[in-house]
Amino acid sequence: MNKYFLFVLGFSFLSNAQNITFTDANFKNALVNTICINNDANPGADIDADINNDGEIEISEALLVTNLSINNQNISNIDEISYFSNLQYLSCSQNSISSIEFFNNTTLQSLFCNDNLITSLILNNLPNLANLHCSGNLMTTIDLSSTGFVQGDFSNNINLQTVQLKNGITNSCIILLMQGIDYTCSMFLNCPSLVHVCLDQQDLDSSMFYSSSPQELVTFNTNSNCALNSENFKNNELKIYPNPFNDYLKLSTETNLNIERITIYNSLGQIVNTNTSNYDYIDVSKLKTGYYFIEIVSDEGKKIEKIIKQ
Repeated sequence: MNKYFLFVLGFSFLSNAQNITFTDANFKNALVNTICINNDANPGADIDADINNDGEIEISEALLVTNLSINNQNISNIDEISYFSNLQYLSCSQNSISSIEFFNNTTLQSLFCNDNLITSLILNNLPNLANLHCSGNLMTTIDLSSTGFVQGDFSNNINLQTVQLKNGITNSCIILLMQGIDYTCSMFLNCPSLVHVCLDQQDLDSSMFYSSSPQELVTFNTNSNCALNSENFKNNELKIYPNPFNDYLKLSTETNLNIERITIYNSLGQIVNTNTSNYDYIDVSKLKTGYYFIEIVSDEGKKIEKIIKQ
C-alpha cells in the first residue's frame, strides 16, 4: 500500500464520516465504481473516489479530489459537485446533463462538458477557470466575466446567441482557414444563432476577433454593459411576429422608434430581403423554408433575432 493510500485512509478514519446524498444515482455510481480520479502526475485516471470502499462518498473523500473524469456515464445531474471544493480539473462530457451551477469550486482550472444537453451553465466565482470546453450543448448564453478564461471551445452550440468574454484577460483564439475563407474563431464554429460576443479591448486590438464568413452577423465589441442593443433599445420594446412565419412579418414597438433599415439574412449570411420604407408589413413570401436572421437598425441601436420560415 503506497503512502497516498495510507494518508487517505488515515484522513478518512480520523474525520467525522458524513456521506453525501446524491440526486443522480449514476453520478454516485461513477464516483464509487469507475476509475475516475487521477492522483498523480501521469495522464489518465488511477482510482475511484470511494477510498474506504464502503459504497458511499464522504465529504472528506470529496475534498481529496483534484482531478475528476466522469465521461459517458449517463449522468443527468451533478449538483453535488460543490462538495468537491478542491477540484482543479473536471471532465463530464458525453452525458445527459442539462444544467451545471458552481457554488464552491474556486480552485477549478479546466472544465470539459462537451456533448451534453446543457441549457444553463452558471460559472460564478471561478477566478482560476482558464479552460472551458462546452461544445455540442443547448445553452443560449455563456458568461465568463467572473472567470480567468483564456481559451476554450463553444462550437456546435446551435442555440448560442451571446458570449461574454470580457474578464480583463487576453483570450486565445485559433483562426481557421478553409478554402480561402477566414473564420472568425474556431471556438465559434457552427453556432448559427450567435449574434454577439463581448470582449476586452486588448482582444479587439489583437485582430483575432472579427466578423467574417460564416459569422458575418456576429457583433464583436467591448461595450461597457456588453449589451448587443443600446440601453434604450431593449428586447421588450420591439417585437417581431409571427415567428415562425409564412408570407409576412410585422413589427410592434412600445416606443416611437425611428427605424432606419430592416435586413433579412439567410443561414449563410447572405442578404435575402432589405426594407427601408414599409416596416408595418414585410413581404417574405418568396423566402424558402428554413431559418433566417432579421436585423433592425434604428437611431437607438440594433437588434438581431433568429426567425423561422415554415
